[in-house]
Amino acid sequence: MKEASQIGVLMISLDGQLADPSSDVAGRHQAYAQNLKFLDIIVLGGRTRIEQRLSENCRVYWTGSKGWGGLLIGLKLAKKYVHEHQPDLVDTQDPHATGWIGWRLKKAFSLPLEVHFHGDFWENKYWLRESWKNVIFNHWQKKIVPQADAIRVTSVGIKDKLVAYGLAAAKITVINTPINQAYFQSPATGSRSNTLLFVGRFEEAKNIIFMLNCLASLWQTGLDFNLIMVGAGSLDSSIMNWVKARNLSGRIQVLGWQKTPELIRLYNSCRALLLLSTNESFGKVIVEAGLQGLPTIASRTVGASTVIKDKQTGWLAPINDEAATENLIRMILERSDLAQSAGERARQNYIERFDPKLTIKAISDYWLEIINRYHHATLD
Repeated sequence: MKEASQIGVLMISLDGQLADPSSDVAGRHQAYAQNLKFLDIIVLGGRTRIEQRLSENCRVYWTGSKGWGGLLIGLKLAKKYVHEHQPDLVDTQDPHATGWIGWRLKKAFSLPLEVHFHGDFWENKYWLRESWKNVIFNHWQKKIVPQADAIRVTSVGIKDKLVAYGLAAAKITVINTPINQAYFQSPATGSRSNTLLFVGRFEEAKNIIFMLNCLASLWQTGLDFNLIMVGAGSLDSSIMNWVKARNLSGRIQVLGWQKTPELIRLYNSCRALLLLSTNESFGKVIVEAGLQGLPTIASRTVGASTVIKDKQTGWLAPINDEAATENLIRMILERSDLAQSAGERARQNYIERFDPKLTIKAISDYWLEIINRYHHATLD
C-alpha cells in the first residue's frame, strides 16, 4: 500500500487560468500537490509549448495549441511524459477531450484512469445543442467513461444520471471544487448598489443571451439597474453586438477576467449574482459570491441546485423560463432586504459546507484510494 507522499499524478487539463501563478486555480493545484510526490499537468492550450513550474513538485506543460491539433500534441506530450516520469494515476478534467487522452494512456501503459465531470454533459440536451462537436464528444464519453477506473463528479445530480445509465455507483465519488475561503471570506464593507453581476466564461452553456434578453425586458418596464459582466470566451463579439444593437452600453459594463481583489470588490458591492446556465455541474462562483454575502439567482441546473437552498441562500428558476426568471430578478431589485438576508444566510451556510482544507484532503485521499485499489486488483 502506497502513501500519499509516494504517488505521482498526471493531470490532463483545459484550464487556461493555470498560466497565472497568483490565481485561485494555480493555488488550488499547488495545494493538491503539497502532500504528493508530484502533480504535473498537461494543458491543452497556451500560446507556446512551454514548461511552467507552480511549485517544487507541480509543473504545467502547455501544448501551445487548442482544438484537434492541441489534442494530438497533448497525446504525444503525455506519452513522452509517462515514459520519463512514470506517474501512478492519470486524472482528466472532462470525459471526452482530455478523457480521450487519458483513455489512450490507460490502454498504452496500464495506468489507472480517473475522469472528472466539471460540467453536466451526460444526457444533457442543452449541451448537445451548443455545438456539433458535442455530438462527437457525447459519442466519445459513452465509450470512455465506462472504462475509467474512477469517476469524480461535483454534484449528486450528475452521479444520479450516471447510475441511472448503468454505471456502477461504487466507481463514482462526489467531491466539489475547493473554494479558497481565505480569498473570499473577507468581511463585507460598504453598501450594495442596484447592480447585477455575471461572472463566468462567455460560452453557450452560460446562456448569456437568454440572461440579457430577460434584463432587456425589465429595462423596458422602467426598472433602474445596471449589469456588470466579468469573463471572456467565444461569445465576446456576440455579446458586444447585442449591447450595441440595443444601445445599452450605458447599462452594461463588460469586463475581462478580473484578479481576485477586484472580483471580491464586485461581489461585495452588487445586489445579486446571475447564473442562468443551461448546464452547470457545481457553480463555484455561487459559493465565492455567497462568502461575500452576495446571493445568486440561478437556473435550476444540477450544480446550482446542489449549492443553493432555494428561497433561503438564493433563488432557482426553471431553465429558460423567462417569466419566472424575470419575476425573481424584479423581486430582488425591488426588495433589497430580501437580497441582504439571503446573502447573510448564504455566507454562513457556505462557510460551514465548503471548507477548502477538507475538500483538498478529500481529493488527495481519493487519488490514493484509486491507486491502491487498482494495484490491489492487479495483484489479485
